[in-house]
Formats: sequence, C-alpha cells, structure tokens
Amino acid sequence: MIGPADVVADYRDDGPVAILLGRTGGDRVRVDPVLLTVAGLLPLVAIVVGSDQAPGTIPPGLGLAIGWLVLCAGVAAGRPASTRLGWLVPPLLRLAEYAVLLVLVLLTDGQPLPVCFALLSVLSFHHYDTVYRIRARRAAPPMWVRLAGGGWDVRVLAAYVLLVIGGLAVGMGAAAVLLGVLYVGESVASWLAPGPALAASAELGIDDGAEEGADE
Repeated sequence: MIGPADVVADYRDDGPVAILLGRTGGDRVRVDPVLLTVAGLLPLVAIVVGSDQAPGTIPPGLGLAIGWLVLCAGVAAGRPASTRLGWLVPPLLRLAEYAVLLVLVLLTDGQPLPVCFALLSVLSFHHYDTVYRIRARRAAPPMWVRLAGGGWDVRVLAAYVLLVIGGLAVGMGAAAVLLGVLYVGESVASWLAPGPALAASAELGIDDGAEEGADE
C-alpha cells in the first residue's frame, strides 16, 4: 500500500529532469515544496501577464522563467510533502504545464491550437487515470510510463525548444499521437490485467445500502 508522501509523488508526474533535481537538491534546499513550486511559477506569471509581445515574438526571459519553474518545482520533488498543504503541489504543476503549453501556442499565430488541445486532452486523461488507479487499485502507473512520457518537466522544456525552432505545431501533434498511444494503451492493459482488488465501495463514494435499495 502506498503512503501519503508516495501518493503526492505519483500525482506530480515528474520526468527525469525533475527526479534528478529532487534527488540532488531536495536535501540542500530546506523550503516547503508548496512555496518552492509557487516561487517557480511567479516569474512565468509576471512575464505572461506583463508581456505585450506581438504573435510570433517570444517575450524576453520566457525561457529563463520556464527553466526556473523546472528548477524550483524539480527540487521540490525531493522535499517531504507537508501534512496539510502538500496536496497543492500536483494541481499547481498541472496548472503550470497546461498554462505553459497554451501560452506557447498563443505566442504563435494560433494555428497549433487544435493540436495543443489534443495534447492537453491526452495529458488530462493520463492524470485522471493516475488519480483513479491510486484510489481504486492502490497503485500508480509504473515508473517506465512516467519516464517514457517525459514528465511535466521534459514536456514544458521540449515545447519551448520547439517554439524557438519553429516546430511547435508538428511537435505537439506528434506528442499527442505518441503519448495517446502510450498512456491509453498502458492504461487499458493495466485495468484489464489481474491486480489488487478495487478499493472499498465507501472509498469510491458508493453506498452499499443505496445499491441494495436501487436493486429492489
């Protein structure tokens, strides 16, 4: 059975960069992971809100802001989750990743928007699947799936590089297809394979008495 700290780590969906940063810097930076993650987001928010760049122009410092986000949130992966606020880190990372992808698309002429939404749909499926696998089967997707998918850290860095070299639309389209095959295929195989019994009906919000009444 996985503990609370393990659950937060699984929900984070870290890739190899964040995992490495967490292992090397987590013990050195003694700051709460929530504060670290928020600190990583602030420069990015400031650039996005304060930028009046025309489409096709990358705001100065955007790459550094994304790198700072990965650095801070990656180091936070190596910090123990606080008992009351640790749950905030995964949704903050979801917000950061989805927002970065949308912002990068909006910096172009907007044509990659459909493939961006396709990619966001795939990522949302993966994160939703992770939540319910942990709740229902007491297990998250295996590490190889997280590494093969890049994690939130590699995906935002790769998206920025694609924007710089002018391949954002093609890259997002390819990512949507490849990650869709990876996440959906592995998820279906996992749910069909023998494994731990489903969680108790009470934990899934199902009332046995209500079920019996419905049957009658």
